[in-house]
Amino acid sequence: MDKVNIDICAEFCYDIFSAAPYAYWLKQNNMLGTVTTCKEMKPFYYFCDEVIEKYTARSLDNRTNGVQNLPNPWIHHNPKISNNKNGIQDYSKWIAPPYAEHYSDNKFIYDKPYIVVYNQFGKDEMLRPLTRYFDLECLYQIFNILTDKNYKVIYIRPGDEDFILDQNDMNSSNIPAFGKGIKNNVEGIGIINDFELTDYYDDVISFNKLYKENSYSFNELQLKILSNASGFITVSGGSAILQLLFKKPSVIYATCNRELLPEYWEKDAYYQVISNQNAIPVIDKNEDIYSRGYHDYDLLLKTIIKTFSNK
Repeated sequence: MDKVNIDICAEFCYDIFSAAPYAYWLKQNNMLGTVTTCKEMKPFYYFCDEVIEKYTARSLDNRTNGVQNLPNPWIHHNPKISNNKNGIQDYSKWIAPPYAEHYSDNKFIYDKPYIVVYNQFGKDEMLRPLTRYFDLECLYQIFNILTDKNYKVIYIRPGDEDFILDQNDMNSSNIPAFGKGIKNNVEGIGIINDFELTDYYDDVISFNKLYKENSYSFNELQLKILSNASGFITVSGGSAILQLLFKKPSVIYATCNRELLPEYWEKDAYYQVISNQNAIPVIDKNEDIYSRGYHDYDLLLKTIIKTFSNK
């Protein structure tokens, strides 16, 4: 039987949702050849005998970046089976790699269960001011809620040096944030950023510090941390898709793009299917944020309280 080779340099979400599960399905059926992908992506294809980390940039052109050869060539729907309904995909050649089983590590088990809080800053939103992030005050409240409920928190916000960029990431460097961004003036302390905020908590751990203290690659360490988490709080996009594969409660803050559509969160849409119905959306439309003049994280915080009532 001829082997199937995968060659992809698309957005991260396509690697995670369209390519890796197809590759794992091929592996289970003794049909997987090589996987050629972006630098630093080998941990997501650990089951493949030959992974070629070739690309140093990701392409948004889905006609040429390799997704056109996958069973699910468009992350937002599969027109072959769904009449273009948002969020519907083809799972006939799709098996999520068992990342949690493979990467779970006793080294990252603590005295308390932990929640991963995943933030981002600097992602193109149609060349408008950035809204899809948790600001410093929001993080302060999230950390307080979770630590008061006897959780630890592992805080992740990748920098540009931690992953391979696509055109959206490159364009974002010149787009201002809406609001104060992820730094603020704290009374009695001065101006601090999100990473410095973690230093003021005994039970909040910066992923950056873990990364410096360990010899794992960024993505290998990320997969190990996600494997033992009790749940996730994240913004929508590729990071949310990755975390949903671990099938734990995931509170997802969405401000833009197709994730604002109600059908994107229905039980047969892929956010729910791949997470075993554990995707918990909080919608705060960027148009509303611009109109009111500020982020309204109130519903987000209430949802976090409701979701992570530690037993």
